[in-house]
Amino acid sequence: MTTQNTRSYLTKWKKSVMLAVIAFCVVAQLAMAQDNSTLRFIEKHKIYDGSNGFKEPSGLAFRAGELLSVSDNAGAIYTLDAEGSINEKASFEIPAKDLEGITLLDDDIALVVEEERTRVLTVNLVKRRVIAETSLSDMTGADRVAALRTNTPKNKSLEGITVDRSNGVIYVVTEAEPRLLLSIAPDLSEIMDIWLLSEQVGFSVEGIEDSALDVSGITVSPSTGNLWIVSDQARTLFEFNLTNSKTKSYPLKYQNHGKTYQIKHAEGIAIDPEERRIYIVNDDGKDSHLYGFALPTSP
Repeated sequence: MTTQNTRSYLTKWKKSVMLAVIAFCVVAQLAMAQDNSTLRFIEKHKIYDGSNGFKEPSGLAFRAGELLSVSDNAGAIYTLDAEGSINEKASFEIPAKDLEGITLLDDDIALVVEEERTRVLTVNLVKRRVIAETSLSDMTGADRVAALRTNTPKNKSLEGITVDRSNGVIYVVTEAEPRLLLSIAPDLSEIMDIWLLSEQVGFSVEGIEDSALDVSGITVSPSTGNLWIVSDQARTLFEFNLTNSKTKSYPLKYQNHGKTYQIKHAEGIAIDPEERRIYIVNDDGKDSHLYGFALPTSP
């Protein structure tokens, strides 16, 4: 072999090694990213309860070791234990319908959203009655929302609500067409900020058309202030950072007895900060469940 051929061979060999190293690094990075985007499954419990009207779970909130939920088909607030069983004595009816989300202002006051009427109900949990009703259209800044939703069907309206207990700010999401995140003043008087939950800020899932991707529930992490938002159609959980508008996504799936399952029709989400656990409810008829996952550590 001539000196020139040797040099040519060595050059090609070095390039091949470099390409192999680069390929290995890319694969490793992708694997790490996939690991970071996986929720650690803990448990699941059946929650469908036709005898109590709890047939279409659609919202979730955490309160001192128990969960509060609403059902799309019933005007009621349900209290569940950590295994999804209804506490009938602590559950009660309210004069409302099409309920899609629930959160807590404090341990005694809940906020509930009605989708088609686009209003927020303030409920005294001790007295078990609605003490105020606030329509989104009556809030200062509602015209900005209306301008973005000129052709939006009524059934694509309010889908979830949460409160940042550190400052009292209320956040609501609209389901689709378009997907919006609104921050609302603690006294429900004003829509302060609006975010479009678009592909540009990370609300996208491979294989799901943007027009089909919805949002169906929301909660805030007490430790980070990040918002956790579930999507029914995308079967995905999004973590949205309000500071930089960056989003991380987690497929809603889990393994059980060696098989991988996806969570269909996720509708409500809550966080237990002490146990660092995410709870999710889905609306899947008699196969509706309460799921528990470990809360990922945010960077």
